[in-house]
Amino acid sequence: MEALIHPSTGSTAPPTYSPTHLLTYPPTPFGTSIGSGGRIAEQCREKNVVTEKEVRKALRKVKDPELHLDIVVLGLVYDLDIADTHVNAKISLTSPFCPAAGQIVDDAKAAIEGVEGIETANVELTFDPPWTPERIDPLIRATLGI
Repeated sequence: MEALIHPSTGSTAPPTYSPTHLLTYPPTPFGTSIGSGGRIAEQCREKNVVTEKEVRKALRKVKDPELHLDIVVLGLVYDLDIADTHVNAKISLTSPFCPAAGQIVDDAKAAIEGVEGIETANVELTFDPPWTPERIDPLIRATLGI
């Protein structure tokens, strides 16, 4: 069996993995390293590409009127599909009989369209699968006593 050779050092010893080592080894097939996330994020900003993280951050402003928690924390955001300047979002509610359903959907659409680089958004309401408290982060559930 042929020994693997480290591209930077020429060593055949197995690599050690420390936080700083992971920034440079192993190289990816495209000539960048694992630590190139900063460069990729910078390129996304230059091209005005919107990330799911940015959309979720905007959706944290949309609150459930009864629980006074945002729809991201509650686990009500089921899916986000970002295509250029358009977002398709699939969200749920804590109850199919929620009287504020229309307002929550409108607020979610407005929040997404408020993200720089997004021109349009479609927010679909779904109850498949039905929402359960298990979708809330366990730490927050414990805080709420659920």
